[in-house]
Amino acid sequence: MLFPLFSLACTLVRAPGLPQALPESQPQNDDALMQTVSVRSITAANWAVPLEGLVDLTDPAAAELEEGPYEMEVLVHVIEHPVHGRWLVDSGVSQEPGERVADAGVLLGGFLKDMEVLTSTAELLEEGSVAGVLLTHMHVDHVLGLQDLPLDTPLWTGPGEGSTRSGQNLLLRPWYSQAFSGRSLQSFDVGQAQSFGPVPVAWDLFGDGSVWVLSTPGHTAGSIAVWARTEQGPVLMTGDTSHTRWGWEHDVTPGTYTEDHVDNAEALAQLRALAALDPATQVVFGHER
Repeated sequence: MLFPLFSLACTLVRAPGLPQALPESQPQNDDALMQTVSVRSITAANWAVPLEGLVDLTDPAAAELEEGPYEMEVLVHVIEHPVHGRWLVDSGVSQEPGERVADAGVLLGGFLKDMEVLTSTAELLEEGSVAGVLLTHMHVDHVLGLQDLPLDTPLWTGPGEGSTRSGQNLLLRPWYSQAFSGRSLQSFDVGQAQSFGPVPVAWDLFGDGSVWVLSTPGHTAGSIAVWARTEQGPVLMTGDTSHTRWGWEHDVTPGTYTEDHVDNAEALAQLRALAALDPATQVVFGHER
């Protein structure tokens, strides 16, 4: 979620995750056969960033809004599956994020110095092990909990995530190299994707209809959202396809933190259409509930 710096050709990681196979989906014609999971959304940290990064203030619909700092949450979602165990959506935050990123230089450390950690990823691990992590994308504030996770924890990203070339990535690459060193980074295979309602590219994570990973490129090249079937109704975790409730309700894309506003707008429209299919859907935004 860092602001653009300058333009040089560099990717975040030298070898973005390779596509991996998923379990074969069960027939979707009988909802009674579909597995359910539980979902908890936890505020890992509180943080303030410029509103123009979170909402496109150039959109006419945002004329009422003013530039300035915006208080937001850094969220981590915990999915409990009765067979496949505990999964995280995004990695949360380590206990001392400002100190942990010192090797990346003064800019990144300074950017995070005002983050207030409330629940660290290490504290979440006290509840039990994590079977895998779905990274909605690889912006810094979504990978700050990696240091607390065992090296063998599988990490999943959307296709092409981490491959965008930019000067910002050149600056951050030493820290990313350290954060991802020795870790299993995997991406979803487009060839194995299915449509899921109005979302044309999606993956049935466990093959039982309980959790669907949705391709939502735009904010970053490989951004994903996550839909989960719970006993209380569907839960849609938008990732940063929509940072805020305001952006979602007014159909306005994120601002300067987004790479491609046209693609982001298309992905946002697909997620809004998906949520509209079931009035019981609970929508949890990238940095707001």
